[in-house]
Amino acid sequence: MSRNGKVCVVKLATGGKEDQLKSEIHILQQISEAWEPDHPCRPYVPRGFGLVTSGGQVVGMLEELVDGTSLHEVDMDHASSAQRREWKRQIEHSIAQLHEGGIVWGDARPENVLIDKAANAWLLDFGGSSTCGWIDQDLEETIQGDLQGLRRLAEYLGVRD
Repeated sequence: MSRNGKVCVVKLATGGKEDQLKSEIHILQQISEAWEPDHPCRPYVPRGFGLVTSGGQVVGMLEELVDGTSLHEVDMDHASSAQRREWKRQIEHSIAQLHEGGIVWGDARPENVLIDKAANAWLLDFGGSSTCGWIDQDLEETIQGDLQGLRRLAEYLGVRD
């Protein structure tokens, strides 16, 4: 879908996930208010462009399309150690910026990190879905959970501090 010449992704609330969508919309609005789109410290997070409504109800949102591949699908054997360290640094930077703004990612796992065509690591999915195996249940939706997820993502990338 295109909005004002920008290609967008449409995210719809389906299967009882309305609360997750509302949470993600709220967080993307917070990010948008805290950082201008081209601010050098802005976390690598897609911009929200608008809402999708039906019958006066919000049923979805338009989000910036980041063309790339999920970290889960990247063949780590073909990614250099320098590249994997850079992805870890970018993920760490984005999480730190979010936390400084009082925002929790809450969904740290390889499926929610997108590597774009310029080899930048973007954080996706702020709706608070399942992170089984990545964040302990008692730490979900917390700063401590994000930091635990970051450590596990670093392990996944094969990067040591």
